[in-house]
Amino acid sequence: MMELIVRFAQQFATTTWKANFAFLPFDIQLIQKKHMELFGALDLIILGWECQGFSTVGFGEGLNDTRFGLFMDMV
Repeated sequence: MMELIVRFAQQFATTTWKANFAFLPFDIQLIQKKHMELFGALDLIILGWECQGFSTVGFGEGLNDTRFGLFMDMV
């Protein structure tokens, strides 16, 4: 996020993103239960992960692709 703010400072309202994202670690793998409890009750969490391991232009390593690790963290 910080890189985007530096590169596109005019497009980002700093107070807006800080109010919405500053209390969570920027590395999703560092988010813990205590962070999620800040939201209160959640009905839905939407996530995405790297898909190159399954892409026909990728290395075709599937679940063994190191970029796919986030999927297993989500599960």
